[in-house]
Amino acid sequence: MKKISIQLYRCSQIAHQSSKLYFYMRIIGRSVMPLFLIINAFCLKYILDAMISNDLYEVKFKIIFSNFLFLLLITLTYSVIGKVISYIESMHQDLITQHIQNSIMQKALDSDYSLFDKSEYYDKMNQAANDSFAFSSLVSTFFDFISAVFTILSTIIIIGRYNIFFTLIIIVVAIPASLIRYVYIQRLYRLEQSQINLNRQKNYLFDIATSKEHAATVRLYKIEEYLKSKYKNLWKGIFNEKKKMIKKRTSQLYIFESIPSIVVIFLSLLLAINVIQFKLTVGDYSLYTGQINQLLTQIFSLINSITLISDSSIRIENVWVFHQIPSKVKDVGKKQLKNINRIEFENVCFTYPCSDNCILNNLSFKINSGDKVAIIGTNGSGKSTIIKLLLRLYDPDSGSIKINNLDIKEYTLSSLRHKFTCYLQNEPNYAFTLKENIVLSNVESNEDWDKIKSVIEITGIDHVINKASHGYDSHISKLFNSNGIELSGGEHQRLALSRTLYRDSPVIILDEPSSSLDPIAEKKLFEYIKSLDNDKIVIFTSHRLTNIMLANRLIHIENGFIIEEGVPSELLICGGTFSDLYSYQR
Repeated sequence: MKKISIQLYRCSQIAHQSSKLYFYMRIIGRSVMPLFLIINAFCLKYILDAMISNDLYEVKFKIIFSNFLFLLLITLTYSVIGKVISYIESMHQDLITQHIQNSIMQKALDSDYSLFDKSEYYDKMNQAANDSFAFSSLVSTFFDFISAVFTILSTIIIIGRYNIFFTLIIIVVAIPASLIRYVYIQRLYRLEQSQINLNRQKNYLFDIATSKEHAATVRLYKIEEYLKSKYKNLWKGIFNEKKKMIKKRTSQLYIFESIPSIVVIFLSLLLAINVIQFKLTVGDYSLYTGQINQLLTQIFSLINSITLISDSSIRIENVWVFHQIPSKVKDVGKKQLKNINRIEFENVCFTYPCSDNCILNNLSFKINSGDKVAIIGTNGSGKSTIIKLLLRLYDPDSGSIKINNLDIKEYTLSSLRHKFTCYLQNEPNYAFTLKENIVLSNVESNEDWDKIKSVIEITGIDHVINKASHGYDSHISKLFNSNGIELSGGEHQRLALSRTLYRDSPVIILDEPSSSLDPIAEKKLFEYIKSLDNDKIVIFTSHRLTNIMLANRLIHIENGFIIEEGVPSELLICGGTFSDLYSYQR
């Protein structure tokens, strides 16, 4: 109960923050609406009593006409208020949902890069996204709860005028069915929790079948039936478990929900007998039977609201759990990084999360301003890992990384990362316009058209832009725009490199920047790197060792250790491992 109260308080805060006006109008509307139903019931009672009374025609007509007139006014007012409340609730629900989705999106954007290495993180993120609706659902259900409470209290007062025990009987017989509903909501939720990973697998198969990324290979290897079979088997397993539980719930609810209906019929019979005995009027019969049915309906509604509140509060807990996932890379630095004169790795060791394989082992090296450093090594040797540690996407397990003789943890994350521009290996582009894809690396500044034109000429993407029907405003991919353009692998790399070079930072990092480039584009890129000012640091990795010769420093890594370091031309003469690799490629 304490947890539910906490979640209700949190949701009411969010509902209030989303729109104070809508929040208070919903409370007032839900409190007032039940009064109209009571007035309606009494008007019908007075009309029926007048119809069978022994009064004069004129008196009866006056009572009936005035009550019908009042009933018309109440009905119209009820309809108008109902429509206004319905509109307000619809708008308020959207605002609440948007508030929560924004918070989930923000948490995902703020989450450690390392968390994306863990399937448990995806489970929790997927769970939070799926359960985000619970906030608006809980708020809506809470207002239903308020309405049900007001209606129940008013019906108890009205029925209590005749016999208070009627109300007690109805409340007692409604409890068993409500408890069953509550128990099965808990069970269904636990079942849903246990199936999260299976549902993610199912959705992944659906994404493969419906995405362009896999469309060619799916058709080439004719794996349509294989995908459908895997999807169907997962779906059947999930469905059959749920079906079994819902079947049990339905049979038990049928028994226990029939009892209150039978009791209502019995109470209606007692009231009818009282009418025959002239203890009640026909209007009283209409009033009390209507209120008894209303009481039973509202008790079920109240208990259903309580059950849904309990269910929503559990789901909301998943969203809070996702928000509470801790970050290992703490932004606790206070210093602003102004410029980079020196980078130093001191005895750095690193192992990726959920792995026992040590990627970097006591790695130490220094890079000074003006250095153009090539890092080479076989796949998995740790080249890309060095870059990720330098950008603080991860923190080392031991040792330290320093910039200007200070541990990089002493700098704020934003000022640290702002000093780097980086092309990461196989960097993706975005389904935006060509211009947006370029300027994304520096959205905080005004668009610099001279810079844009310069970088697209360097990378060679200018010919694509010039041929595109809408130039810079052409969308890449047809995902959201049927007039979008499709880029080749090399063109995608050129566009991503344009984004990297557009940002003017003291350190440029290029991780396999020419893997998809043709020889002409590759030559042009490395000539640009060679021409860069001596106050800039360039760090790049490449499997094409002919490009390495423009570097003034080479670091050769294998199995997390530096096996060679020095000037490339001198290392060639020494006849070491680099010399052997270079000769193989020639």
